[in-house]
Amino acid sequence: MIFSFLVLIIFFIDQCSKHFIDGNFYPGTFKVIIPNFFNITLAHNSGSAFGAFPHAKIFLLIINLLSVMILMILYCKIAPLKWMKKISLSLILGGAFGNLFDRIFRGYVVDFFDVYIQSYHWYTFNVADSAITVGAVFFAVSFLKEEYKKII
Repeated sequence: MIFSFLVLIIFFIDQCSKHFIDGNFYPGTFKVIIPNFFNITLAHNSGSAFGAFPHAKIFLLIINLLSVMILMILYCKIAPLKWMKKISLSLILGGAFGNLFDRIFRGYVVDFFDVYIQSYHWYTFNVADSAITVGAVFFAVSFLKEEYKKII
């Protein structure tokens, strides 16, 4: 139950932040938060991660839907005692639902976190992307931890 609540929290925070940024910025405009390091910059990403495949909307939507379905199956199959994996999948699912919602109802994903050092900018991302990344790291760590225990 708590894991489902985490999925909803991630989705809610992601959508609220996107709604606020999309309603208060124009694409390409930015607000400096930490000089020479972090801006809020609105980007409408019709592609996949890192803006790849911007003209493959239907393909990306299908991949996104399949990914969410596979994640939900994994989520239901993991034993209740494996809380680290449940948390990681909850983070990933919350983020995946957030970006899927954007693709279906906006036709693009709203990105706005802009991290950079001097002229080097990382790809603009959002709360959903952050949750997916943190969840993937947690999942990998929990998997490696289990494998390490098997070896010892």
